[in-house]
Amino acid sequence: MDATVKAGLLDLVAHAERAGWSTRTACALLEVDQDRVARWRARYVAHGRDGLADAVPGGGAVHGILEDERAAIIELHAQWGEVDRSHRKLAHRGSREQLVHVSPATVRRVLTAEGLVLPGNPPRDPAPKPTWPPWLEWAPNRIWCYDFTHFTRAKRCAVAVIDVVSKYWLATVVSAEESSTQVEVCF
Repeated sequence: MDATVKAGLLDLVAHAERAGWSTRTACALLEVDQDRVARWRARYVAHGRDGLADAVPGGGAVHGILEDERAAIIELHAQWGEVDRSHRKLAHRGSREQLVHVSPATVRRVLTAEGLVLPGNPPRDPAPKPTWPPWLEWAPNRIWCYDFTHFTRAKRCAVAVIDVVSKYWLATVVSAEESSTQVEVCF
């Protein structure tokens, strides 16, 4: 709201008060919060009409980092970037070394803004896939597996035998115990 509008509202509230109205009633009629009118009056008394003007929006983030923190992050990258190789490890190293206390995301953001890149971990060789034994043929009715399911309230367990290739459920046995005997019976 513009400073002239605020001054006009203050004048209307003052005129209503001189006519015998309460501040609360005048503010309710004008649809202005009473606490807001009190703040405007305090600013008007302290600074005159210029005190009613709103401050320029912005002013930076409340939790923004300082220039010396930014410089400490860049120095941390120069000293430990090749060793730590990640923004997370750099942030923790900065805290341990008492250089800078910032989050890993802040370290990454500052390094990106400065055009600095961490080398990252070298790519690993892919793990070799396990091979099937030469005697095993990948076909239905060749590979079977079993698994137990426990029904604790009933104090029972069920063992099921399944064909791995066709996913066909071959047999089920429900018993009060889990043992190799139940597996043999199911097979």
